[in-house]
Amino acid sequence: MDFRYTTEQEMYRQAIREWLTKNLEPRARAIDEAEDGIPTDITDGMAELGMFGVTIPEEYGGMPLPDDERLIYAMITVHEIARADLSMSTPVYTLLTIGWSYIVNRYGTEELKQELLPAVAAGKAFAGINTTEPGGGSDLSAIKTIAPWNEEKQAFILNGEKAYVSGPKECEKWGPPSGHCTLVKTDPDQGHKGMTFIWVPAHLPGITFTTYKDMGRMDLSTGGWIYKDVE
Repeated sequence: MDFRYTTEQEMYRQAIREWLTKNLEPRARAIDEAEDGIPTDITDGMAELGMFGVTIPEEYGGMPLPDDERLIYAMITVHEIARADLSMSTPVYTLLTIGWSYIVNRYGTEELKQELLPAVAAGKAFAGINTTEPGGGSDLSAIKTIAPWNEEKQAFILNGEKAYVSGPKECEKWGPPSGHCTLVKTDPDQGHKGMTFIWVPAHLPGITFTTYKDMGRMDLSTGGWIYKDVE
């Protein structure tokens, strides 16, 4: 088995390295100290090079790549971003956007894919994960956030609190359809067997959030989220 990059993969790696070295690396410290996330001109440039679309099919605005190579391109992308600005890559700013768009593409509804994925690929929406709670991080079976199905409203009703969630400022800056794959208990009586991932847009009524001040990774905001009767 040959683990070396293909010619096309190496060309992509060199292209994004050249751009990141010129445009992101010299500004990494200033971006971190500003505590305002990655500037729009940076995310726009990354999107133009396809960095946000490597795991998204071409039909949804992603890169025209072989499906069995998409995660290789994702790895190349994250490694090269880390070389230019570790603060951006370590909190998995790009991996969140790349990785969770991959999950949406694989398991999401057609409606969600058409709404979300083109915006993510264009660098105009944030896609993240929302699992950690004040009382449980690694012990996900202990989460208390619930979202039982309401027959009358034909919707899941979400109530609870999440902590150390990535992207509150990014969701606020980019607006809809930004959001998170959110872990909830749709059937609390079933314990861990009643847990479900639901895509929750960040701008639904009933959602409030605060932001945290981190050390050494201010390229991506983090915060706490509260859900009160969110449909």
